[in-house]
Amino acid sequence: TFGSSNSETEVYMGSVAAKTSTTNCLLKRELEVLGGSFLGGISGGVDYGVEAETEILKMRIKGGTVNQYVYGSGQYSAAFGSRKTIITGGNFNCWIAGGCYGKNEGGGVTDGDTYLYFGGKANQTSTGGIFGAGYGDYATDDGYYTVNKSFVVVADEAQIAGNVFGGGNNGYCTDDTEVWVLGGGKNTLAVSGSVFGGANKARSEGETTVTMKNGTVSGSLY
Repeated sequence: TFGSSNSETEVYMGSVAAKTSTTNCLLKRELEVLGGSFLGGISGGVDYGVEAETEILKMRIKGGTVNQYVYGSGQYSAAFGSRKTIITGGNFNCWIAGGCYGKNEGGGVTDGDTYLYFGGKANQTSTGGIFGAGYGDYATDDGYYTVNKSFVVVADEAQIAGNVFGGGNNGYCTDDTEVWVLGGGKNTLAVSGSVFGGANKARSEGETTVTMKNGTVSGSLY
């Protein structure tokens, strides 16, 4: 068991909200989670001075339980570089986002693309949602909780209690979004909510595409 139920307790893959090159990571980071219980959350962290197209972070979660949140970037701060989150197992009592977490009105921008895969036998029991961009607690001024492009895949035998978004929560993509629904296996993918190419409570600036080839979606495709 790691941390406490306090939402401040996280595994940080780098800095959280620093904004200078002297306090941020510049090298690619990788995290693999095989099991255990995370009472807080998992954060990708902040990078400064990295080209947007550079893959700076790769998180692979194969098992375990996460209770608060999973997000691929920093917290209410600018971050640079693209992020890849691959989840193929485990239980998630939380929302999941490819970009930042803006838990106050300060926002956060990720100058990079996100790739988010939720498949295998992963199980999301929370209705908090899966998001390709950032997650903001508040509707704020324009330009917060954004990423460039997002690519979201839900697949295999994953079980998702809520909705799936190519964009963010109060945040969006400044470029195109793609969402793929790909079921497979003995117990095929099940999304209890709906699947959206865009964002929740925010606009889309680029083209949004939703492609479904298998699995079940109880709601609708937008």
